[in-house]
Amino acid sequence: CEAFFHGTPVQMLPLHTLHVISGRRASMFGKSVRWRSHCPVNGEEFPDGQLNASDVLNAIKPKVLRGKGKNARGHAGGVLPRDGLCVLGVTMSDLYCDDDDVFTGGLACLTSRAGVFSFARYRHVDRGVLLGRATKTAVHELAHMYGVGHCLHRRCLMNGS
Repeated sequence: CEAFFHGTPVQMLPLHTLHVISGRRASMFGKSVRWRSHCPVNGEEFPDGQLNASDVLNAIKPKVLRGKGKNARGHAGGVLPRDGLCVLGVTMSDLYCDDDDVFTGGLACLTSRAGVFSFARYRHVDRGVLLGRATKTAVHELAHMYGVGHCLHRRCLMNGS
């Protein structure tokens, strides 16, 4: 992503595993995340399940950590550097936003400085195609966190689907 946002360093935070609590709930950084095994809209089955993207954002969004010195910002999985702008979660799990959605490739929120995107819909394509599509999705979500909205031009990276 540094290639798209010149001069903006990218830091990898520690890997975090999602823990299934029961039935339709999982836990990430101590926060509940909804998941489902099929889509109520078209009945599509998801053997690995789908995560609710809004819940994931809520779990990973940076928070002010009190008592860590110099107003450090962070999240439960590791401290966001003082000069950090945002946190972007990456998952192999499929994502959805609302109960009437089939899926979403990613979701980001400027005000919470958090975003998430999924490789799930790309896993059955050629590696080069996968990397190209995943990079575009990641940059699209990062651009939202920089305050860039959707674009109507068909070929624009910020075109909404």
